[in-house]
Amino acid sequence: MRHLSILTILLLLAGCAPVVSRNFEPASTDDLLRRAAVIMEEERHPLDAEELIIEAMLMCEAAADDICAARAYKMYAEFLQSPRLVRWEGTLLKKGFRSPEITYGTRYWHSLDYWERALGAYRDGKRYDGMRACQYNIGLLYDIHLGNREKACEYYKKSYASHVVFRIDYPEIPADVPEGYSDYEEYIRQVLVETGCLQ
Repeated sequence: MRHLSILTILLLLAGCAPVVSRNFEPASTDDLLRRAAVIMEEERHPLDAEELIIEAMLMCEAAADDICAARAYKMYAEFLQSPRLVRWEGTLLKKGFRSPEITYGTRYWHSLDYWERALGAYRDGKRYDGMRACQYNIGLLYDIHLGNREKACEYYKKSYASHVVFRIDYPEIPADVPEGYSDYEEYIRQVLVETGCLQ
């Protein structure tokens, strides 16, 4: 009995000791967004990805971290305009999104809203690379999904202007461009020509 009592005490003490395990560490916003990206890439249920993105957004906002929030807003905007959602149209029409104000039919307008939020946060932080990406994607959204060429041209040109400022500050950092283009200037000019923004 004495041995049993000692064993019991040791087990109780062990139970009271702090547990240090990676499994119990709170997920970072980067972890949440990375997991959401994997879900979308693997074409699993999109609402699982949306839930992770929203959690990351709330964490960034609670921390008053503008750049963190900008990344989360950007990813939510990308999520809402993702062509992968088409596969889940029936489910999304029936159940909706985690954000109750968003519907399948209004998702592009809400995507625009989150692109604008991300753009504002990057602008506040003077992150011209982030501004360039947001402005380009807003232009793309107007161009392809919202049918407003005038607005598309406006934001494509703003994207180029942000790129020029970024290149002055960081000439050594190249912009990501599709294969076949040497730099962003060449690429965005082609976009402007194809969209009819340059006469």
